[in-house]
Amino acid sequence: MERLLWRLSEVSEATGISRPELYLLIKRGRLRAIYVGRAVRIPATELERLVKYGIPAERVAE
Repeated sequence: MERLLWRLSEVSEATGISRPELYLLIKRGRLRAIYVGRAVRIPATELERLVKYGIPAERVAE
């Protein structure tokens, strides 16, 4: 069975993105997260999207 959720430390290690940066991406809505109590988990589908497509650029106000 495939893993469904990943810890931020595991995502950070796998992608090279720091944990503080991951928290910032979650806060800005650019990375989807699931909260299990106080623990933050990243769905495997979101990790796959991140690796495949990267992080979407923020829109600049015109």
